[in-house]
Amino acid sequence: MIGVNAVKCSCLNCIPTIHGGQRRQQPLKIIREGYMSEIAGAYLIAFSSCLFAIAAVIYCWRQKKIINKQQLAIQQLQQDIKAVGAGAIGVGQRLQQVETKLTKTIDQQEMLEQRDAEQLSYTQANKLCAMGASVEEIMDACGLSKAEAELVALVHRPSPHSSGSGKRGS
Repeated sequence: MIGVNAVKCSCLNCIPTIHGGQRRQQPLKIIREGYMSEIAGAYLIAFSSCLFAIAAVIYCWRQKKIINKQQLAIQQLQQDIKAVGAGAIGVGQRLQQVETKLTKTIDQQEMLEQRDAEQLSYTQANKLCAMGASVEEIMDACGLSKAEAELVALVHRPSPHSSGSGKRGS
């Protein structure tokens, strides 16, 4: 109930309050001024929270981009490592082929050197025989068997037909 001293106000800026057992109209702006700093603080906190949330979302988005780039780089490096490994295997196989060919070539060269050594001994035997060496001297100097040395001597011995044909009419 409204007391004797109470005045009823119909404006929207006043609110009824009870003071000393009596109702009075107090202007709303006094109350509004008291709560304005609290409301402004709440708005400030809400605005700051929104800014922080936006910054966090942007940070997470940037980190996700960095992670994606790093994952792509890792995948590329893994592919490069696989390619290098496959290349190394190919090089190893090629090296084995080259080593096999080299071994065959060395064997062939040794065989040719042995043949040349044998041919060299026959060439030397021919020279010795042309200088008039005996079969025993040819065997010792060239390492030939007796049959080989005799064959070389027979080849170099002047034939009976060749010595008489040069002198006709004496």
